[in-house]
Amino acid sequence: MVNIAQLEQALINADSAGDTEAATVLAQEIQKIAFNQQNQPKPFDEEARTEELYQFGLQQGALQPKTFANYAGEIPKGLLGGAANLYEQAALGVATALPESYEAPVREGILATGDFIERNVTEADLNMQDSVPRKFSDALGSFAGIIPAYLLGGSLVLAHLQDLLVLAKRANVLGKQVQRKKNVT
Repeated sequence: MVNIAQLEQALINADSAGDTEAATVLAQEIQKIAFNQQNQPKPFDEEARTEELYQFGLQQGALQPKTFANYAGEIPKGLLGGAANLYEQAALGVATALPESYEAPVREGILATGDFIERNVTEADLNMQDSVPRKFSDALGSFAGIIPAYLLGGSLVLAHLQDLLVLAKRANVLGKQVQRKKNVT
């Protein structure tokens, strides 16, 4: 098989001889070979890739030692994150009761707000997402978020039951009036 050096020498000879047709063909062949060599996938070097990722991790702070302050800093973010997630889910549930034309924009607004809070307030530090303090505070935040929702929900349920009782009494009164009319006729 002919190598690129031999083709380059043949190109020089064709050009010197004034054979432009041969020189053009040889130049095109050299370009094809050079292009193919540049676009050949490089063999995977696992050690080099591991070192590259390690250096990237150092730059990003992922491989920095975890200190007590790192762990302690995750607790308030986890508490807020857990509660925010619970309230986001509750708001999405309430949005389903809206008329269809309003529901989609309201849901989009709720999700955008939730994403903003997660990215800018409650996002875990790099390499701290799976730490025990973070997971525990997330869970505690979700539970703490239930308490106001429970209290609010309980009062809503009582108000709804009261409305149902009023409706039932009205229905019973109406039923008695209808019964009386039937008896009269």
